[in-house]
Amino acid sequence: MDTQNIELTERIYLIFSITTTKIGKMMRRVTKYPYNHVSFSFTPDLAVVYSFARHYKDTPFYGGFVREGVRRFCNETGLARILVCAVPVTKEQYECALSYINEVSENKKYYIYNIISAAFAPMHIRIFIDRAYTCCEFAVELLARCKIDGAPDPRRFCSIEELVERYKNYAVFEGPFNEYKSAVQDYEDYERKNAMIYRVKKTVATNVRLFGRFFKGILTK
Repeated sequence: MDTQNIELTERIYLIFSITTTKIGKMMRRVTKYPYNHVSFSFTPDLAVVYSFARHYKDTPFYGGFVREGVRRFCNETGLARILVCAVPVTKEQYECALSYINEVSENKKYYIYNIISAAFAPMHIRIFIDRAYTCCEFAVELLARCKIDGAPDPRRFCSIEELVERYKNYAVFEGPFNEYKSAVQDYEDYERKNAMIYRVKKTVATNVRLFGRFFKGILTK
């Protein structure tokens, strides 16, 4: 969308971060890039942050659409380093993004974290599965759906690094999470300790659905 002559009165905030989980550390080692996660918010204080990620810290393969609490950025292992980009958008684009988030939030039980696509990410391959995204794929979907300038083509693979390159000119902060004037709340139970049976049950059930959609997509092509 050409916004050269359109007033960009609103901002969508992309938050690139370093996750403190073992998988996050492994991803950074493989990609050799400092950031491995992306979230977004609609206010400069990041009062509400959205992304696709695991639901609980101790259940890495059970994930989907989440509202991220402060514990994802600051826990006993240390403070996450973040990069915040304030992307200028029109009022229509802003409302489009909000509408899409509300739609996904209302139907979040149908949305799954795409661990298959995440596994192929080091090879720069995207695996398309209905209503399943990685954090980066979801950010790209929102940006492209609302025709926001700089949005990558959602039909191809996009890395965190590419997304940063596209929006780094809008950076307003880079540094430790606690140095950003954030209002992120600890409203989720991300660090809840779950029983092994619960973790296994949720992991199996979620990924049976994911692989079912994956094979259905192949068979219906």
